[in-house]
Amino acid sequence: MRRNNLVPLNTNRSKASDAQINPNALDDLFDNVDYSGSSTFDLAREIIGNYKVRVQNVRMDFLQDMTRESLNFLAGQKMNDRRKMSMDEMVEASMKSVVDEVFTVLEPYISEFNKAVARTQLTVSTTSPAVVKEVLSFDSLRRPIQTVSSYRCRISTCRFSVAVRGQQNKVEFYLLPVEHVLLLTNIEAHHRPLMTFSGEDSGIGMIDWQVEGKPLTADRLERYILHMFDYLIEKTRDELAAESNQYYMAGAV
Repeated sequence: MRRNNLVPLNTNRSKASDAQINPNALDDLFDNVDYSGSSTFDLAREIIGNYKVRVQNVRMDFLQDMTRESLNFLAGQKMNDRRKMSMDEMVEASMKSVVDEVFTVLEPYISEFNKAVARTQLTVSTTSPAVVKEVLSFDSLRRPIQTVSSYRCRISTCRFSVAVRGQQNKVEFYLLPVEHVLLLTNIEAHHRPLMTFSGEDSGIGMIDWQVEGKPLTADRLERYILHMFDYLIEKTRDELAAESNQYYMAGAV
């Protein structure tokens, strides 16, 4: 069951079961090989037999107790690490986990979409989340006097780009013409974000994230992100169609 609130976000979306070894299945391997007249066969049988006995004699109650105690220990260590962090550090770490989750959710959808529209104008490119430091202004000697840092990723088509920008307790999404996206904060300041995820201190050492006043659950994050992706593709199609119409109209004159 998914958690009601994404703090911290879990980026491991697939749930693979633990690998299991079936000792009986190994018998088939030796049954199908001709080792007649060889002592290797007897030795192999003995090894497999001993392996079966060892597996069957595992004391599950001991293993379960040891595992439970170890997991409790690790949880305590994680809580201690959180207590050592300042609130600003906690907010930053939580914000980065949200941006990472956005990118993790989108990656498989973008991959499958690109397979369908390969080598066309609708192909989507991405830039993985990373810390970006910008110089906003310089003094007369070209020395930086105002800088800003953000954690961001990008999803782009040939016409538009969605910039996902994480700063402090906000993750904002900007739809920009692709030729302007490298201007970063300077251009984003002149646009309203498509949507914003906001984080607040829960009072118990955690950061609660919300979107439009609602808890940012895993399901809700996925729905909002996919809607944003669909909007990016729709805007790109509209732009390409408008350019095509202009071309034909110009040719008819």
